[in-house]
Parts: sequence; structure tokens; C-alpha cells
Amino acid sequence: MTRITFLAISIGVCLSNPVELPASCPSQAFVALQPTKRFPDLRGDLFLNQEDPDSPVKITGKVTGLPPGFNGFHVHMIGNITGDDCLSTGSHFNPFGEEHGGPDDTRRHVGDLGNIQFVEEPTEEAAVARINIEDSEISLCGERNVIGRAIVVHAGPDDLGRGRNEESQKTGNAGPRAGCGIVEETEGLLDSSEIF
Repeated sequence: MTRITFLAISIGVCLSNPVELPASCPSQAFVALQPTKRFPDLRGDLFLNQEDPDSPVKITGKVTGLPPGFNGFHVHMIGNITGDDCLSTGSHFNPFGEEHGGPDDTRRHVGDLGNIQFVEEPTEEAAVARINIEDSEISLCGERNVIGRAIVVHAGPDDLGRGRNEESQKTGNAGPRAGCGIVEETEGLLDSSEIF
């Protein structure tokens, strides 16, 4: 058998028996938010759901422990919550080197999820942020995968990159980190809207 014939047969075998692709992306993830030393009352549970790799990720849940107002809400690079200040989570998840922006901006960090809002409710002892976000930049697989990274709640509002200083283009001037948690893959969770 000539080398050319062998090559042709090999190519044919490869085409007729394609390499098996990896299993589908995880469909669910969970985050248990932990407080920093400066904001010891912060607590929260977040649920992330994605129907398929081309669908947006839906984040639902409930966060307590901060006064009424808006607070920056971001995915950070590193899934490490050691220490008492959440600084171990690194900077915003920004695999494409973009400037900071808001969740509706064309150019933004992948991890830029904008703000959550704490409001007072008659049935709650303290202000509550009820989360219901859909975002098409983050994913539960691929190069935008947030599993194994961290979600951080900041102590102040995110200016979405509209501020007139250098820090606005990096962090949105959202202030210190109030709490954080690791995005962990899981299966079979109820959507948080069923339990909050």
C-alpha cells in the first residue's frame, strides 16, 4: 500500500468516525455568599441556570445584610475566598481585555453584571436584594465560563464606567467588597424563585 493510499484511507476513517465531543455544558450552578469582616451581616444564595451554551445565564436569588441602595455586582477572576476581605478573588473577569462597563454595553468586562438593589420590605427585618438577572456574556462553559470563579457584592454602587476617573474604567468605583462566593457546578437545584 502506498503512502498516499494509506493517507486517504486514514482520512476517510476519521471522517466517518468523528472524535466524540465533550458532554454538554453544566446547566446549573450555585453561589453561597460569605461576608467580609467589614460587612459581617451579608448573606446570600444565588442560583445560575443556562438552558444551553447559546442561551443567556439566568441568575436568581436573595442577598441580605446591606442598607437600602444600589451595590456593584460582578464576577471576579479567581474562585478563592480565603481571608476576610474577598481580595483573593482578584479583579473583574475580563478575558478579552475590555474596559469596565454596564451589563447592557457592547464593550464591557464579561463579569460586569451592574448593580443589585437592596430595598426594605414589610415582611423582612432588614433590606433585601432580590436577584433576577439574565446575562448573555457570562456562560457556564467555554471561554466565558464563570464556574470556579467568584461573584462579589460591593459596598457601593457601580457607576458602569461613566465616572470621570481612571478607577471608573476598572471597577466602576463600587467601593470595598462586602461579600463573595465561589460559583460551583451543581445539578438538580430548585430555582430560587420557588424558595424565596
